[in-house]
Amino acid sequence: MERKNREKFSKRTGPLDLGSRSDFCFVAQSFQKNQSIGPLLRCADAGMAREVIILGRKGWKKRGAVGGTYCVPYRHIHNPRDAISYLRDSDMSIVAVEKNDRSTSLFHCAYPPKPAFVFGDETYGVYQSLFDAADLAVAIPMYGTIQSLNVSISAAIVMYDYLQKRNRDLQIKAVDVPIDLDLRSDFCLVAQSFQKEHNIDTVLRYANAGMAREVVAVGRRDWYERGAVNDAYGVPYKHIRHPNDAIDYLRSNGMSIVVIEKNESSKNLFDCVYPSKSAFVLGNEVYGVYPAFLDAADLVVEIPMYGALRSLNVSVTGAVVMYDYLQKRDKRDN
Repeated sequence: MERKNREKFSKRTGPLDLGSRSDFCFVAQSFQKNQSIGPLLRCADAGMAREVIILGRKGWKKRGAVGGTYCVPYRHIHNPRDAISYLRDSDMSIVAVEKNDRSTSLFHCAYPPKPAFVFGDETYGVYQSLFDAADLAVAIPMYGTIQSLNVSISAAIVMYDYLQKRNRDLQIKAVDVPIDLDLRSDFCLVAQSFQKEHNIDTVLRYANAGMAREVVAVGRRDWYERGAVNDAYGVPYKHIRHPNDAIDYLRSNGMSIVVIEKNESSKNLFDCVYPSKSAFVLGNEVYGVYPAFLDAADLVVEIPMYGALRSLNVSVTGAVVMYDYLQKRDKRDN
């Protein structure tokens, strides 16, 4: 069955040029849930990661990645010290994505060559031996009350930050800049007809991290009534059934509509200039964005995809764009 799936996927995507892969890799440590590894593999494919290393006792069953396992080289290593030796032998720099006294803000870090991004367990964080061996520790800014993000979301944010800085050959001085939280509350996220509860849960989590003005759910389902939204997220939440009503609501609040979608008019994430008070519209997992939103959009943004897969998880997409927006705001205002 696995070989049949592999052949089917190869016919759909064409041959992969593994020699053109990027110079970074992901180290995913002791995942407890299979659903976490699927989005990570899709993200790794989008950035043409060199490989994904799963670290810990538990190997991972190949499911839920929409073919991602067949696009990204995959390795399982049991012991963290063996992983460190493997990375050093491969001339990789170890970059721990973890928040502590050693960490440099994502917005101000300069990445070492050939980074291996290490993401800790959802509960316990990065192994101490890996953290001690790290050449750099990076912290993703978190402005809200929730102090952690899903692993796949963290990976996407760090990966696209690295790719953008590498592509532009930026040299950024590692300094801490005071954050004016009032400046961080001028955007919102519009979640359109999400089908899965864990996607809206993830969006609310990083909306809190970025101090979003609010999250607007558009469509028939009211996630508050279904129990997926609660006060613990600390993010204002609004449900609007019809897209035209949502557009009117956003316009009446002075918001600019920014659709995350790839089409003929879309601007590359790395090069786009966001309008003030952006409302980022995330499409349905299957059907994309409502035409009404596209027609009303002030800007359409696409996320670069370098691998065989042509889409990221919808919740991951919003996190990548949100942190790109925050970083560009930070540079502009300082």
